[in-house]
Order: sequence, then C-alpha cells, then structure tokens
Amino acid sequence: MSEPAKDKPQFTLKQLLDQRPSNLHKGSQGSSDSCDISDMIDKSGCSKEYYFLEECLGEHDRRWAKCQDEVHKLKACNDSLSKR
Repeated sequence: MSEPAKDKPQFTLKQLLDQRPSNLHKGSQGSSDSCDISDMIDKSGCSKEYYFLEECLGEHDRRWAKCQDEVHKLKACNDSLSKR
C-alpha cells in the first residue's frame, strides 16, 4: 500500500467545510440544548456587556485578542455583581 503524496491534500476544502457542525461559532445563539442560554445571559445582569463581546468576536473571526476592551468590561461587570 502506498503512502499519500505529501504535496496533495487528503481532503478538499469543501469536504472539510461540509463536516463542521452547523452551529459552529454562533455563540449563545448556536445551541439547541435544553437549558436556554440566552435566558441565563439575560438574567446575569451583564447581558449588555456579553452581547457586545459576542458582536466583537463575530466581527473579528473569534479572535479574543481583538476584543480585549469588551472582555475587560464583561469581567468588571461580573466582578461587581459577585461583590453584592
């Protein structure tokens, strides 16, 4: 049996994309789990900060480094709520 050629990909891009989950990178909106994540986020007290972070991540291809202001604002909100 021969080895696959090292310069030829074993899969096409279309094959790889067809195999990925349909809810990949949809944040809180992508899950159909029995618990409603959106309700949990809305009740957290930091939903505005969370959704700003989700929007930033969506705009920057989920690169956290590009959304550090939003990360810090969400952390500050969560920290202030935990001190109550």
